[in-house]
Order: sequence, then structure tokens, then C-alpha cells
Amino acid sequence: MIKKLMLFILLPLFASSQYLETTIEVARFPVTLEYNDIYNKVYCGLRREHNNLIVINSENNQIIRQVEVSANASNLLFNRINHNLYYNDITTPYVTIIDGRTDEIITRLETVEGNVPMVLDTVHNILYTGSTIVWIAAISIIDCNTDSVIRILYPHDLYCYDLAWNPVNNEIYGMTAAGRMIIIVSGITYEIIGGIYVAHTPRKLLWHPGNYCLYVTGSYHTLLNDTLLICRYREIIDTLEVGRYINDMELNLNNNRLYLADFYGNEVIVVDTDSNEILSRIRVGDGPIDLLWNSMNDKLYCANYRSNDITIIDCESDTVIKTIMVGSGPYKLCWNWHQNRVYVANYNEGTVSVLRDSFSGIDEQENSDLKMRTLEISPNPAKTVIRVRVPWANKGRRLIQAVKIFDVSGKLVKEIASPAPLSKRQFRNNYATSSKKVLGRNDKRIEISLKGINPGIYFLQFGKTIKKFLVVR
Repeated sequence: MIKKLMLFILLPLFASSQYLETTIEVARFPVTLEYNDIYNKVYCGLRREHNNLIVINSENNQIIRQVEVSANASNLLFNRINHNLYYNDITTPYVTIIDGRTDEIITRLETVEGNVPMVLDTVHNILYTGSTIVWIAAISIIDCNTDSVIRILYPHDLYCYDLAWNPVNNEIYGMTAAGRMIIIVSGITYEIIGGIYVAHTPRKLLWHPGNYCLYVTGSYHTLLNDTLLICRYREIIDTLEVGRYINDMELNLNNNRLYLADFYGNEVIVVDTDSNEILSRIRVGDGPIDLLWNSMNDKLYCANYRSNDITIIDCESDTVIKTIMVGSGPYKLCWNWHQNRVYVANYNEGTVSVLRDSFSGIDEQENSDLKMRTLEISPNPAKTVIRVRVPWANKGRRLIQAVKIFDVSGKLVKEIASPAPLSKRQFRNNYATSSKKVLGRNDKRIEISLKGINPGIYFLQFGKTIKKFLVVR
């Protein structure tokens, strides 16, 4: 009874932990956001003629630079392999590459007009971008190792509103709205190798790394509800009627659920990706347009374009815990996981709202008793398992610190609780030899299985120390 009473008292406190921290003036029409987690910056792309890229120091939320790029930004992608930012402009045939450290323009690659969606093959460091202009119909392939164009594909009837990458087969999926097909591009030969006939106009794509399924939304007709198609091995295995107009999809890797933003239905639809069944429909604000899952606090953020607010959903219970008013026309979200802030681009108002969670970010979780010396990962690259050397000095006290693995988008994919420091006997039996000590007594080696983790680049975080490693097959 006492526990239930305490829970009843504490729940409102947890719900109110989300709050509007500040609002940043960025000029008119902010349309896209991207987080640079290496140098802790947020980029905001604008649709205006001058100073189209705003650079924000995400530690103090101050604008530190305005970069003159081409007009009408359409999408941004920060490459965590080469630390460069890739900038798409819907009105020019260029992809602009910007140094993520200095924010200087490195080069501009000529492709085709209308580039919007981008997806990165993080194993081979290859970028794919698609044109949304009907009469151009192209997918451009860029080698990010050399920052050069490999090839431009011109599939029939393709105006590409979304792309998805399958790291298992190294295939790229692109939408052909007019042809009602999902085009499949080989990530090895860079040629079109097949397609999936979907019999309706596809709008959004999402690859699920856990069940190897491709999720496709779209409608048979503008007057009909949207359908969610689940595809595996180039075949449709299931179909769900989900909502009136699905504008975005977000996958929660903790509960293995897919969240769909229904723009005209004013709700978020929750789909269990184990059974591919609809679990619930969550009422949100007016015009949900963008979704973001925060893996640190397991909350889903929904930007509601027409009601000018953000709905925050607890993903454990799939219930709304708070609604926060922001600027006019919230259009795009991004997450700074160092300080655990969510940034909101308010398209109509020309501002960026910053939401804060009382649950601290990675940079603020450092324990003063934890004195890091060296964090080591082996083997690197790894196939099935990694062994992590986790050193600390805790002055004789029991100190538990979790080891976390994040993917290149900053999402938490695995968390392992670190054991207490070894006893003298454990150290002698396991890590010491008669001639040489391999580890200090307060050092630990943790073996982590990579089962269920797809090939690609990952970041292992312990305290404030982050190390990059590569998973290969």
C-alpha cells in the first residue's frame, strides 16, 4: 500500500520533468535539424536566400555561426565516420559537404535537382540521396571516403520521398511513387537489382534491424486511409490499415514497437513489430508531423504542426505524460544526447525551441568518484563479441556504472551493468601472472555479445568516455 502511495505521489513529478528550456531565434523557415555529437553542435537548415545554415553550440544553446550555403535547405546528415555534414538543397543540383569541426564548406558535388532524402551505408561509408522531382527521377550515390559521386541512377517513374538501407544484404530501398514500386539498389554494384510491387503510393520507409523487415506506408488513393506494408525478402508478408495520412515512423528498440504519426487523424498509432498488430492509438495534438524516440529516458516526442505543441509519450505505458507549447509550426525534431535536450524547428515562427528533461544527459552522468584512465575494446573490428576493458578507481566503495552501446544515430542499442571491482583473489586467479600484471585490481574486462547487432559503426560509452568500434560479418 505504501509503495503504491509513493508511486502515486512520484508519477506527477516524473511527468513534469519535461520543460521548455529556451527558444533560439534563427530567422525564417527552419525546415531541418541535425545533431553533431562529435563536436556537440546542432545544425538548422533554413529555406531562405542567405545564411541558410545556422550552427548552434548545444552546450549553451548559443548561435556560433551562420554558413552561406545554397538556398532552400531540404535535409541534413551528419556523417560520424568522417565528421562531415552533408547538406541537401531542393532547388539546386548540389550536395554541399561541410567540415563538422570548423563548419567550413569543403566542396559541392553536382548531382541532380530536388535532393531531399539521404541514407548512409555506415559499413562502407556510402551516401545515397534521392530526388523528389518527378521529371528528374534519380538516386545519386556518393563515396564519402573520397567525397566524390560514384554514380547517378535514373529508375523509371521514381520520385524519391524516402530511402532505407538494409545492412544485412547491403541493399538500398527507394520509393517509386508513380510506378507503385520499391526499387532495390545493390550496395555492391550500385545497380538496380529488383523491386517490390506495393500496389499503392509509398510515402515512408523504415528498415527494422531486429526482424529484418521493411515497413512501408502509403495509400491506394488520396481519399483512402494509409496502409502499412511489412516486407521481408522482397515479399509483402503482412498488411495493416493504420491511419489517414502517415507522415513519419519511429522505431523504439527497447519495446520493439513502431510508432506512426497520423497527420490528419491527430494520433500516434502503436504497432507491435513482433506480432505486427496494432496495440493502441494515442491521441496527440493537431497535425502530428515528426517523431523522435529518446532512448535515454524511453520517451517519444511528437511534433504537432497545427497545434504548435509537442506531445511527450511514455513508451513503457504508451500514454501521454505532457504537452509542451512551442513556436508556430513545429516541423522537425533532433536529439542532443550529451545534455539530453530535444530541439524543435518551428517553421512558421523562425525559431528553435529547446526542451529539457530532468533526466541528465551522458555528459552530466559522470560520477566524481569515477576516475577513468583507459577504455579499451578488442577485437576492433569485431564479428560476434567484444571484450571491453573498463578501468576505474573507486576508493574501496562499490560503484556500479553501466556500459552503453549507441548506433550512429545516437540510439541506445544495448546496455550492460558493470560488475563491482574484483577481489584480490579474483584478480590473482583471472588477470595476474607471476611475471607481469595484465590489469590493475580495479580494472575489469567485460565480454559483450554482438548477437542481434547489425554490421556498422557503434559507440561504446562508459562514464564520459566514448570509444568507436566496428561490427563486421
